[in-house]
Amino acid sequence: TYRQQMESMIVVSNGTVIPSANILKMLAENSIEVHVSDYPVEIAQRQRAKLIQAFEKAGVRYKIKPMRWVDVNSNPDVVKHTAHNELVELFQKCFVRCRTIYEGKLYFCAIDAAAQRQGYIKGSADDYVDLNEQVERGSVREKILSLDAGEIRKGYVSFCRNCWGGTDSNNRIIPIAEQL
Repeated sequence: TYRQQMESMIVVSNGTVIPSANILKMLAENSIEVHVSDYPVEIAQRQRAKLIQAFEKAGVRYKIKPMRWVDVNSNPDVVKHTAHNELVELFQKCFVRCRTIYEGKLYFCAIDAAAQRQGYIKGSADDYVDLNEQVERGSVREKILSLDAGEIRKGYVSFCRNCWGGTDSNNRIIPIAEQL
C-alpha cells in the first residue's frame, strides 16, 4: 500500500467526534497518528477523555496539541507581500501545511484553495496537481510528491501574497472558540 511508502501520516482532529470502531482500527493498523486540538478545559474536557480512552483501547497513536488560531487574512482583497524573497520566506516558515483536494485538484495549501474557490485570488497551476490530468501514472506520482514536499516552481503559493502568515511571527491571535 502507499501508506507503507510514507514516513509518517498525521490526521488533525478538533476532538469533538469519537471515530467509529472501523476508523479506529484503520488508524491503528496503518500507524496513523492523530493530533487532537488542546482546547481549554471548559470546552472539551469530558469529550477529550472519551476520545483518549477510545484511542488507547484501539492502540491508536495520538498527541494532544496546543492550539493557536491566527488571522491569516481577514481582508483577502489586500495584498500584503510583493517582494519575491519575502514571499518565499513566508512560504518556507508557514506552519499551515494542510493539503486539500477540490474538484480533482490537490492543493498544497487549503487556505490557498479556499481563497481561489471563493474568487478572492487568481491562482496558478503551481498551486496544485490536477489529478484528472491525462498523463503517465509515474508523472502524476512525481508531481504529487514534489507538491507535498513544497517544491513549488515560484517558491510559494498564490495566496501567500495576501496572507499574514501561518507563522510564529503572526501575532493576530484569535481566541479559541471565537474563530468566526
